[in-house]
Amino acid sequence: PAIFKSYCEIIVTHFPFDEQNCSMKLGTWTYDGSVVAINPESDQPDLSNFMESGEWVIKESRGWKHWVFYACCPSTPYLDITYHFVMQRLPLYFIVNVIIPCLLFSFLTG
Repeated sequence: PAIFKSYCEIIVTHFPFDEQNCSMKLGTWTYDGSVVAINPESDQPDLSNFMESGEWVIKESRGWKHWVFYACCPSTPYLDITYHFVMQRLPLYFIVNVIIPCLLFSFLTG
């Protein structure tokens, strides 16, 4: 078992009603495909130990296995798995704690 932490670029154009696309690539640069076998059980990541957040919900997730051949060694594959996640922000916190107070202050001062 392992815990992986990653970041993705957040695009806040439609904040707080936004969706984000994030990818995570897992592989090895030390050992090639003749030494390490990466075989996912399915194209869906196992989210059974996923800790839900009050801010985000995962709408979609999938994974792909890649064989990459580099110019240094064209007959040797290097394997990786890339997981892609689509996450949607839950806007209630921001509506209650940011947007509504800003609107109230705008009406009171305007």
